[in-house]
Amino acid sequence: MQIVLHGAAAGYEAEHTARIFYPAAELSQTLPDDTADLVLAVAHRYLLLVLVRQNGTTTWVQQRPPQGDARTQEYALCRMLYTMLCGVTGIRPPWGMMTGVRPVRIIHDLRAEGKTEEEIEQRFLQHFDCTPRRFAMAKSIADLQRPVLERAQPMDCGVYAGIPFCPSRCSYCSFVSRTVGDKSSRALVAPTWTACARSLPLPAPLRTPHTSASKRCISAAAPPPASTRSSCAS
Repeated sequence: MQIVLHGAAAGYEAEHTARIFYPAAELSQTLPDDTADLVLAVAHRYLLLVLVRQNGTTTWVQQRPPQGDARTQEYALCRMLYTMLCGVTGIRPPWGMMTGVRPVRIIHDLRAEGKTEEEIEQRFLQHFDCTPRRFAMAKSIADLQRPVLERAQPMDCGVYAGIPFCPSRCSYCSFVSRTVGDKSSRALVAPTWTACARSLPLPAPLRTPHTSASKRCISAAAPPPASTRSSCAS
């Protein structure tokens, strides 16, 4: 499978929307031959077009670009592509069309903007097409972090310790990680988690050549080990 993009609105988001469904696809600057499998996304001044050709069958959708800025057109193109690929592949991604973003950060940012809890929920369920179960998980993590963030002082810093092992890789994830699919991978989980837990909480203020003694660590957190979680949302 190859991904071919044309137009200013057909960039990173469109590429990674396609990769939700075809993670091993190659990005190509030119159209392949008439028999090759491809995902095509085109953003033109007067037309948005998405097309997928797989196993000799071609499906495509087009529409006029919506009025608005570049981000509005980018979202419209990605939504067209996402909806079409859901139908073609039969895949319903649990995180919807999220790409390259941390869901919990979105919740914190929307709350900081003054959005209501209902507006935040609709953002996840309608704008991103996230499943209710995944949104509930992200919200529970955000709720857990909220009192810590609210107590933060200007010179405070936070430490995030990630466990780089997951049962599956989320479409939005840009962290260094690996799926735990074989015995050798699973064998690394427990020692890594034990070493991380042994080092927490940090016993003293962080002191490096780039931090002052007046800084204090307000949080040190890690997601639960891969054997007990289905996805990382923090």
